[in-house]
Amino acid sequence: MSDTVEPINWHQASGGDVRKLRDAFGTFLTGVTVVTTLDDKGNPYGFTANSFTSVSLDPPLVLVCIAKSAYSLSVFTKAKSFSVNILKESQGDISNKFASQSASKFDGVEITGDDSFGIPLINNSASAFLCANYNTMDAGDHVVLVGRVIKFYTVPSNPLAFYRGGYIKISAKEQPITPKKLAKMKVGCLVSDNNGVYLVRDKNNGTWSIPSRHWLENETQEVATQKVLSSIGISGEMSFIYSVFREDGESHNTMVFRGDITSTAMDSCGDLEVKVFNSTDIPWEFVKGNYTRSMLSRFFKEKNVDSFGVYCEPVSDGKVASITSDELMNP
Repeated sequence: MSDTVEPINWHQASGGDVRKLRDAFGTFLTGVTVVTTLDDKGNPYGFTANSFTSVSLDPPLVLVCIAKSAYSLSVFTKAKSFSVNILKESQGDISNKFASQSASKFDGVEITGDDSFGIPLINNSASAFLCANYNTMDAGDHVVLVGRVIKFYTVPSNPLAFYRGGYIKISAKEQPITPKKLAKMKVGCLVSDNNGVYLVRDKNNGTWSIPSRHWLENETQEVATQKVLSSIGISGEMSFIYSVFREDGESHNTMVFRGDITSTAMDSCGDLEVKVFNSTDIPWEFVKGNYTRSMLSRFFKEKNVDSFGVYCEPVSDGKVASITSDELMNP
């Protein structure tokens, strides 16, 4: 057994990098819930939360956290009852809708009413708990709602899971993404370093691009992305799919993962020149590809508000699907 112990790179939690703290919280795999209630006029309110847990069996208690900045905070703290709906893995769209700031969250969502409480329930969810408001507690920038479970239902199903800022599937039959399922594919890495991103170019070529390589058969996402990072002398955590597109004139698709650097770059990377650019000094006219330029422009805008989406370009018209990961953590 080796006596070598890897040093721990501790970070200060108070007054430090909030993004790193949020990412660390995100390593805890959770389910996803939608919490609903009615105000004193009978209007429905709801929010998405993954900060949910069981507390006690006797009495039966659960808790969920709501941000003090939430528009519906006063409604939930004053409500005499509320419901917690645990979502199925097919209900990601519902999670996104209730994580948004939309004033019409319930539009288009199938709702089941309860005769005794009148609280709206998300139809066909994995489980639901009808709760009486048992207690509320102040907790920093959140309020903890403790509910006494009056009644509940549950059905066999795969839950919607949330991990490292995005949804994942945990079905027994799910397998890692591999190129066998993706046809011709390149894997690219959008690596963030403070307010900038890493771009590379051949020293004999004037155009810049994100670091990428062809995705080899049977390589997992982790192996493929780490090989890309290794090729430019850095290491990082590349956990989030950010964009899928095909540049004009290319025969392959590119799947881009985003993440943060965890070590500094080497001085030399062979024939590659590696540089960090921010939004003000990036040489846009020398960035290769319309989709790549559009993706980088979107990244800088989303980073400013710390809310990222996923871009999918099937053939012609693309679409950005919002993940709203921060709203999942802070409803």
